[in-house]
Amino acid sequence: LAGYDVTMAETAAVTLTWRATGTPDADYTVFVHLVDAGGTLIAQDDGFPAAGAYPTLWWLPDDVIQDRHSFSLDEIPQTSLYFRVGLYERESGDRLPAYQADGERLPDDVLTLLVDR
Repeated sequence: LAGYDVTMAETAAVTLTWRATGTPDADYTVFVHLVDAGGTLIAQDDGFPAAGAYPTLWWLPDDVIQDRHSFSLDEIPQTSLYFRVGLYERESGDRLPAYQADGERLPDDVLTLLVDR
């Protein structure tokens, strides 16, 4: 994950910017979980990158992929919210390892992004 942009308007949305370091050896599914401060799952969106338009098996080194996920705010509580983001192999459910910039592996292979309301 090279970057992200969170917007809160009519929807809670995150646009993930993926940068390929090589061609993945599997077709990974992106998961985006919207959780509250206690970690309770409020909503989720799982799918292939770029709404299925650019599966990871097509990625080439240095490709940049924009991948937007959004959630209706109608039933989302007014509380601190976070997006939890990662990739997994659909058939096995195994998550792709995720690391911090310093090389330390992230717990549960999940990157947590604060949603600023």
